[in-house]
Amino acid sequence: MERVAEKVLLIGWDAADWKMIRPLMDAGWMPTLQHLMQRGVWGNIATLQPMLSPMLWTSVATGKRADKHGICGFTEPDPSGAGVRPVNSTSRRCKAFWNVLSQKGLRTNVIGWYASHPAEPIDGAIVSNAYSSAVGPFGSPWPMRAGSIHPSRLEDAMAEMRVHPAELGQEHLQPFVPDMPSIDQARDKRLATLAKFLARSATNHAAATWLMEQEPWDVTAVFYELTDHLGHVFMPYHPPKMDCVTQHDFDLYQHVMAGCYKYHDMMLHRLLELAGEDATVIILSDHGFHCDAQRPSTTSNPTAWHRRYGILCMAGPGIPRGQRVYGANLLDICPTLLAMLGLPAGMDMDGKMIPGAFDEPARHDRITSWELVADERAPADATPVAAVDTDEAGDAEAIAHLIDLGYIEAPDESDVASAENTAAVSRFNLAISLQDAGRHADSATILRELVEKWPRQLKFRLALVRCFYHAGDIEACRELYPALSDEDAEDSTVQLIQGALAMKEGRPEAALEHFTRGASAADQMPGLHVMLGRAHTRLEQWAQAESAYRRAIDLDGDEASAYDGLSHALLAQSRWAEAADAALTSVELLRAVPSAHFHLGAALTKMNRPREAITAFETCLSMAPQSIRCHSWLERIHREALEDERRAQHHRDEIDRLKDAHRLRQMESRIDTDFDAA
Repeated sequence: MERVAEKVLLIGWDAADWKMIRPLMDAGWMPTLQHLMQRGVWGNIATLQPMLSPMLWTSVATGKRADKHGICGFTEPDPSGAGVRPVNSTSRRCKAFWNVLSQKGLRTNVIGWYASHPAEPIDGAIVSNAYSSAVGPFGSPWPMRAGSIHPSRLEDAMAEMRVHPAELGQEHLQPFVPDMPSIDQARDKRLATLAKFLARSATNHAAATWLMEQEPWDVTAVFYELTDHLGHVFMPYHPPKMDCVTQHDFDLYQHVMAGCYKYHDMMLHRLLELAGEDATVIILSDHGFHCDAQRPSTTSNPTAWHRRYGILCMAGPGIPRGQRVYGANLLDICPTLLAMLGLPAGMDMDGKMIPGAFDEPARHDRITSWELVADERAPADATPVAAVDTDEAGDAEAIAHLIDLGYIEAPDESDVASAENTAAVSRFNLAISLQDAGRHADSATILRELVEKWPRQLKFRLALVRCFYHAGDIEACRELYPALSDEDAEDSTVQLIQGALAMKEGRPEAALEHFTRGASAADQMPGLHVMLGRAHTRLEQWAQAESAYRRAIDLDGDEASAYDGLSHALLAQSRWAEAADAALTSVELLRAVPSAHFHLGAALTKMNRPREAITAFETCLSMAPQSIRCHSWLERIHREALEDERRAQHHRDEIDRLKDAHRLRQMESRIDTDFDAA
């Protein structure tokens, strides 16, 4: 493969969202990112489930899902079996891109990446995610955690660059909180929280810029967690004012999140200066963050704030200018990065090269696996990762930080119980990741064990119901269902489950009643309106279906399933061009939905665009190969529009084969995504 990038600057903005960025760019507050977009490509990037940053950023670094890379949450049981520790780089079971590049003689700087502590020995430098944590009051000894830096010769320089929260004064904080002098900081600790998060970000930025100036590099990868961490504290105060926020708090803290994005743009400006015009730049977030009417009214579940689409922007030599890219996924970053540097992806990677990322179509070279390539270039001055001592104080501070954000619960009084509970959460997260990959049977195996041990844990039961639902085992769903109607379940959740099961049982009238009640209780929930639209669709109430799907789109313009459903409703009303536009929007947002490609093909056929329709139907078949409907449409196109009897006969043969094998039910199950819509 040909190398198209001289060097690559990879920047992670945790939880950054276009919904926040676009108004700020329109107001002229993010000129650096706006210029980068003008000279490159940009678009949404789909996240993975569950939306937990250590899992997601490890998938970015490896191109693999959690079942392969092994990072399944924020914490993990201590290897001793007693107690809990933050996830560790030694728990990752496969190579990250920095390991691969090191093997090929390419130098990489990695700064602040999730689950990168202890720092691994590579050709280049790693500043682990433990580096930026401040332990103890300012002025007292502040030792850097052992294992934070590779190579060890950089430890003294890196230690001097850390920023303690107490070093940040009014001149640093007032741009975020203009009225900060009026705050009683003895009672209101939110300024202290702001200072802590800003100091962590400033510390990683200082390390990144120093390494870019002082050390040779082919790739620099720097991660900023500020957008996510500030969002969980200050997004409730962002305009427009939420009903649950007092006017006093809104007036004080309404500018924090805008200030956060402006600060990121300023840091980006410096990174681009150091990288130079010849660098290829990739900026992405692991997921988005609700900033509008979709904001939850409670902060008890931090992942409820996360949106399924993050941001992606790429610019540099060999990348188109001023264009939008579609269909990107977090798993695609590692294969794309390797391709930029002329290296093949592994066949065991779950991602692919991002479509439209290069001016010229790049070769999709693959090797069996980078895990099979021996590492013969280990740095001579490397400290074995396993030799790094445990830092109980540092682990305790990191865990306290995660508790403050709401990502984990406080550990149990018993170390053994804490380890057991943490292992259960990790197993649950793995099960959800398997569901996200469509591996419902594997997910169910894990969830059965969890439900058996913790029968009252609602989220375990709900997830297992989803597995049974996708398997078409409604009886098993009903066996679990009585336990779901307890006081722990919100009304909208109960109505959603009842409605989804009624749909699967062929009772759309009952489903419609449940979804209507659920939407009344949670009108701001796009997924419930999608479900409502699907119930109307089953009843062939096309105008009502269209209205429900449009309501979902009004609530969230990135709701791919709503556009897919809207396309179906418009097709039924013979509005071919509108149907094609809706289906195209759906596949641009999320490519791996076969029904959207099917609806696109049907609309294009009706618009007398047979060759484009064939592409859409064949894409659908690549995801749902047992689709008799696709073969029927393709047979008709080849016979009537193209007069290609040979191809028409091929599809007739496929239809006969599928009918003989009784595979229609399997295809319908694959395309039916009712339950996951919400």
